[in-house]
Amino acid sequence: MYETIEMESAEEILDYLHEQMKDIPEMPETQWRVSYLDPSIASDSINAYYVIPPVDDRSSNVMKINGDNVYDTNSLYETLAHEGFPGHMYQNVTYYEDAHSVMRYLTSPIGYTEGWAMYAEMLGWSWSPLSDDANTFFALSTAINYVLDAAVDLGVNGLGWSIEDVEKYLDQQGFNSSIAEALYEFVTLQPGVILPYGYGLAEMMNLRYEAQDVLKDDFKAEDYHEVILKGGARPFEKVEADVHTWLYGTDAPAPVKEKNVISPVMMAVLGGVAILAVVMIVVMINRRRKKKHGA
Repeated sequence: MYETIEMESAEEILDYLHEQMKDIPEMPETQWRVSYLDPSIASDSINAYYVIPPVDDRSSNVMKINGDNVYDTNSLYETLAHEGFPGHMYQNVTYYEDAHSVMRYLTSPIGYTEGWAMYAEMLGWSWSPLSDDANTFFALSTAINYVLDAAVDLGVNGLGWSIEDVEKYLDQQGFNSSIAEALYEFVTLQPGVILPYGYGLAEMMNLRYEAQDVLKDDFKAEDYHEVILKGGARPFEKVEADVHTWLYGTDAPAPVKEKNVISPVMMAVLGGVAILAVVMIVVMINRRRKKKHGA
């Protein structure tokens, strides 16, 4: 039976999400509003977006929603977790408050900002009032859809995969290879579009899995979130260095091994196979680039 979140409005959902943010660093008081896009300017490719406030009016936080694409309360809930709490709006308000430079704010690395917002969707489902099975299903669907597409994008556009290579990859990962042609067409027509979302989520989740693997029972989500957020939007090399300093006392990146640090349970819940795969593909591309330039 399909379960649906029983909330009446976007405002009610945002209030609910805000109340669940007990493992997230506290944000300053702010004002926000939600509005729906006029159908005449709505795009099929956009569900919603957060309007970054002007630098001289940080209290103006607006989320625009495409009502045609956000078709039920579950979709609206996930969208508002991404755009609002604890996603982009929380991220931007907190970033301003921490007094990072205006230039850094305006040139934030999109992999980090979208990676956090995708991770916020995962948090949103972990807080949802639906059953555990339903929350697992929705989180898994989102994680696999984005991360798998990103892995194929990197394979095709970074490693030169053919359609046959995509089919082989999907078979190896346990997915239906009949979607290979559609995925190949998507990533060749829109190269790199999905990467900030899929690779960003993969980085955020893989670093969390690594922290859980190292700290075991001492792992606290609030500590991980503090490390991820306190440096503001930055390249993932810096994020990884900060996490490794927290875990190991050094900013030297931990070597990527064949050993999977993702637990079997978390792999099942959040698409860990695809998440690890996309990170490994990035490593392969970086190694190829270094060899090409003699590094």
